[in-house]
Amino acid sequence: MQPCHFLILMAGFAMGALSTHGQSAQPSKPAEHLAATSAPSALLAVSGKVEVSKFGSTEWSLATLNQTLSVGDKVRTGAGSRAAIRLPNLSVLRMNERTTVEIQKPTTTVSKATLSIQVGAAYFFGRGQPGEINVRTPMATSAIRGTEFNVQVDSNGATVFTVIEGGMDVANDLGSVPLKPGQQASVVHGAAPQVSPFLQLNNIIQWSLYYPGVIDTSELEFNPEETTLLSASLTAYREGDLAGALARLPSLVGRSDSSGIYEAALLLSVGQVGQAQSRLGDVKLKTARSHELIDALTTLIATVKNQAVPNTNESASVSASPSLLMARSYWLQSRFKLEQAFTLAMEATKISPNFGFAWERLAELHFSFGRVDEARQAMEKALELSPKNAQALALRGFLLSAENRIVRAQEAFEQAIALDPNLGNA
Repeated sequence: MQPCHFLILMAGFAMGALSTHGQSAQPSKPAEHLAATSAPSALLAVSGKVEVSKFGSTEWSLATLNQTLSVGDKVRTGAGSRAAIRLPNLSVLRMNERTTVEIQKPTTTVSKATLSIQVGAAYFFGRGQPGEINVRTPMATSAIRGTEFNVQVDSNGATVFTVIEGGMDVANDLGSVPLKPGQQASVVHGAAPQVSPFLQLNNIIQWSLYYPGVIDTSELEFNPEETTLLSASLTAYREGDLAGALARLPSLVGRSDSSGIYEAALLLSVGQVGQAQSRLGDVKLKTARSHELIDALTTLIATVKNQAVPNTNESASVSASPSLLMARSYWLQSRFKLEQAFTLAMEATKISPNFGFAWERLAELHFSFGRVDEARQAMEKALELSPKNAQALALRGFLLSAENRIVRAQEAFEQAIALDPNLGNA
């Protein structure tokens, strides 16, 4: 299964009930803003600290959802933050943390957008026509003829272009190479672009995938100091607000097992898999519960990356950990074993009846089987426990849509997007 398609399955399975499936570059002159485009670019998603610098300014201000972007405007993301830009042809560029992108003047009358990616990582997905997107980095330029690609720019300007679908030409002063699906080009200072195949696509774009909340905080055992320091973050998490929980996460010295696992869970929620795995690697595994919670997060990572999960029982709830039951439920769903996935989600709500994420999970699985009344009851329970759970609000939107209550459905979707703009099904 293609990872981006699996992202849709993971983040928006409820939809299945309704269908079958560094330095700034020189800015352009303001007189030529978007002359060749069909619509202005805009910020489609804002998560964490995202800032915009308007053309001709050296000041940065906090970005807002749906903010219009013009030629010469720059967008940057902070640590643990992400953004998505809707381009003039309605394709989408997703920005990883610590990424800076500038909207530039189209290079030809045919191209619809030119982007300067100065540092960081960006993932593009769209259905545009050939020649519609051009990308510049400190080391190279590329002409995009495709629909799905990733660009990684290191702090020294070294760049890796990866083509998933379609094609592109990558060039600098020393050479030019064409890329086909399954290929990437690496560009470093003083050398022509070099082509190689890529082996693990999921590792390249994992930051752009959606990781739902699976950790039940009632299983975490914080010391008294941590309980005080983490109070605001834990409140946000239990309310279903993953982004808010990460934003309120303090810097902890000498983490306990529980605080390390909790931080790893929040890093996963913004796609920072490497950092999450590093935190998990620091856990000392003093208790059997720590093992189960780490298994929950590693199972979730393997699920989103479409990898095998060793020693996973597909037919029974072999754990008393609601967190591990949740993770295994998602894994079983990814294998299309929906009855087993439902059983584990149900078991998680029985063991931990105040676990809002588990009730939302149960609701979306009820909905996938067409059990609308049961789905609505579980969804309302999820929102009673976790009123800022974006997945539950999105599911409310689908339930209202199924009743043809379109205005209220749209309100629910807008609430979900406001809480978590990276949620795939809202």
